[in-house]
Amino acid sequence: MKNAARFRYTFYLPEDAAEWAGSALADVFPDGLLLTPVPGKGIRLEGWLKAGRQKPDSNVEVRLKSLGAGGVRGRLDLPALHAPAAFGKFPVLRLGRFWIVPAADAGTLSPPKGAYPIILTQGQAFGSGRHESTRLMLRFIEELQPKGLEVLDVGAGSGILGFACLHLGAARVTNVEIESAAAAEMRQNRILNGRPAADFPVVCGRFPVRRLEGRSYPLVLANLVTPVLCALMGGLAARVANGGRLLTSGIHTDAEAAAVAQAARKAGLRFERGAQLKRWHVQRFLRP
Repeated sequence: MKNAARFRYTFYLPEDAAEWAGSALADVFPDGLLLTPVPGKGIRLEGWLKAGRQKPDSNVEVRLKSLGAGGVRGRLDLPALHAPAAFGKFPVLRLGRFWIVPAADAGTLSPPKGAYPIILTQGQAFGSGRHESTRLMLRFIEELQPKGLEVLDVGAGSGILGFACLHLGAARVTNVEIESAAAAEMRQNRILNGRPAADFPVVCGRFPVRRLEGRSYPLVLANLVTPVLCALMGGLAARVANGGRLLTSGIHTDAEAAAVAQAARKAGLRFERGAQLKRWHVQRFLRP
């Protein structure tokens, strides 16, 4: 029988960076990351390398440090210690009309009057409502009121934005997610929220995906980091119907906002408006 021991890394990140880490490092830590708040240090994260990896990896350490990780330590764990991560718990949040609830609490809480509940598994998929970019996107979605619209969400993560759209009357939300673990988590969230697959299809693949060729949508969502937004802008713009809108976030700093706006203009979109929360930006574009 092969030795199933695996190498574990422990490191620290600020809370906002920790929420991105699961998706950013999914190829390195296939079981996800264990998140534990540590007063005065931020969030402690633990992750196990892929099966068969029993030694430290300098490339992994470089990637962790590029994310701003501190206190990086590694050790070899015995098989019993590297079960899939029991992820850190995120809080119940009221964001506008949306009520974000961890799945573990869903059976014990009743939504406040007028609130739209969104139930989420506590896994590695990005989008629990804690990050500023997610909050900005939810604010703009609520402002747009996508009743009756078909929506495309690229880099959908947990599916939080799509569930918000459905609550506001969207006819259908198609979700594209590159990470298989996040896509599986989104499908689980679909069940938790009582949404049929026909109204909330999940496509796992690298955008642009072939099955969406020739399709256009009145509303396209893309909460992605700026380099990815700029790289995909041509494909994103191609999916926006005439008179439709592209809503983007994951944009951190004024310089990044300018770069995304320039890429959108080159792709034939017109800037409509933007907003900012703690240096994070959301931008809305129109296809004339």
